Amino acid sequence: MRPLVLLVEDDEELINTVCSALTKHGYDFEVHRRSLETLLAFYQRPSRFDLVILDEDMGDMPGSVLAGRLLHFSRAPIVLLYRQGDLEAEAKGRVGGVRGFLSKPISIGGLIATAEEALGSKAYR
Repeated sequence: MRPLVLLVEDDEELINTVCSALTKHGYDFEVHRRSLETLLAFYQRPSRFDLVILDEDMGDMPGSVLAGRLLHFSRAPIVLLYRQGDLEAEAKGRVGGVRGFLSKPISIGGLIATAEEALGSKAYR
């Protein structure tokens, strides 16, 4: 079975890039464009996703904050996308339980390597 990745991102160009790369590398995905939509999905089925990729710069809730909330419901590893040089976002993510970090602009190789590393660290696999 292919791993299911949840991408929480509001930039259409980045969504297309990430989803294309995930598909080519054997992942299934679901996209949410709002943090609150993501919280609702986790309330309903907390173990549905194998990996979560969050954007730090979401309008309704920063990815680092959302990460901490999601980890109350799920043990899925979380990867945080953030603006290059935003050390504060990375620090907040580490406190929130984020397992992987990618600075934008992302590279496809970096995305896949980070996803594989995060999935390899899943405690329940």
